[in-house]
Amino acid sequence: LNGKMIHPETIPVEKNGNRRYKYEICDIVKGTDMYFVKIGKTHDFAYAVDQAMQTLELIQKNYGKINLPDASEITPKIFHLLLVFNDRKNIVKNWKDIYSINFLVHLAELKQKVNAMGIDLIVEFAYNF
Repeated sequence: LNGKMIHPETIPVEKNGNRRYKYEICDIVKGTDMYFVKIGKTHDFAYAVDQAMQTLELIQKNYGKINLPDASEITPKIFHLLLVFNDRKNIVKNWKDIYSINFLVHLAELKQKVNAMGIDLIVEFAYNF
């Protein structure tokens, strides 16, 4: 991948707040691509979507740019959700193979918001058998 590992570095949710609440912007950055990686079951993947939504909110507030924990700044063009299944018996071939309505609702909302910002969304599944 040859990118910059962000995980597990965190930043404060609010710059001027008490800095108590922190979160990860993403897991990996490569150029203008941001990768959000989650390992687990389908219902766990909504957390990766939530992370991407939080990051997108910061990008919106910063007029399309975001500062990384190392103080560098990027203008994201693609969000990648890399979702790694633990112990899944069958491969996801279509969206109908996903049985978590919570994940699908979160994903649909993210897709609408990234589209509005001119950012592409790529969802990739991997399997840990």
